[in-house]
Amino acid sequence: MRVVSLAPNITEIIRFLERGSDVVACTQHDSLDSAESIGGWLSPDYNKIEEVDPDIVFTSDPLQRDIRDELKNMDFTVHHTEPRSFSDLVPLIVSVGDELDVDDIDNYTSKIIERVESVRGTVTDGKTIYCEEWDKPPMVAGNWVPEMIDTIGGSYPFCDPTERSKEVTEEEFVRQEPDLFISHICGQGTRSTFREFREKWDYSGYVYFVNDSCINQLSPRTIDGLELLAEIASGRDYGQSDMYVRKRYENCF
Repeated sequence: MRVVSLAPNITEIIRFLERGSDVVACTQHDSLDSAESIGGWLSPDYNKIEEVDPDIVFTSDPLQRDIRDELKNMDFTVHHTEPRSFSDLVPLIVSVGDELDVDDIDNYTSKIIERVESVRGTVTDGKTIYCEEWDKPPMVAGNWVPEMIDTIGGSYPFCDPTERSKEVTEEEFVRQEPDLFISHICGQGTRSTFREFREKWDYSGYVYFVNDSCINQLSPRTIDGLELLAEIASGRDYGQSDMYVRKRYENCF
């Protein structure tokens, strides 16, 4: 099967299902050496998509609806998904596996479920965790992140489950008295300091700079992110220490 993936989270799912060799093209945000780069996830090169002649194109997120519609108008078969919650992950993997005719999909999803259960409720002191996915303006992470925090036993009063990420003020941040500050700025990998335009807020704890791909996309990598959050908040070792950097807030500017 010839596959084009225009969504990095879907590319990760295809890789997880051991079908990466089927991907003939993906976005510049992916890391499949065997696949041709086809542009940004919101600016794909439609001519290149025609050239590689895929059997199916994967899109994801409401922001790709126009791309989905354009591809359908070009008579491509498109599988479009719009996951909003952490509980959407297993059904999402199943839906991609069905499109790719993956055998024994339960063997893959059971691994995901086992890892989720291994960290469920590990944070026993109800730490309040703040997760920031953008910094100009500051935006608190929504979608599946609230459910991730709830799964490990933390408190996340900044955004409701499935709600889109939204701007947050210093007043709102301070009022909730967060115990942990998680920074996972989109497209920035793992940073060790704030970007120079980050506003300085009234906070004196630690900042954890997390690899953004573990939290900002819903894919098997999100389970790495779940373990990472559990490790940070509970102090238990889940083997994710290489995916984040911890610094005192005042040393991050």
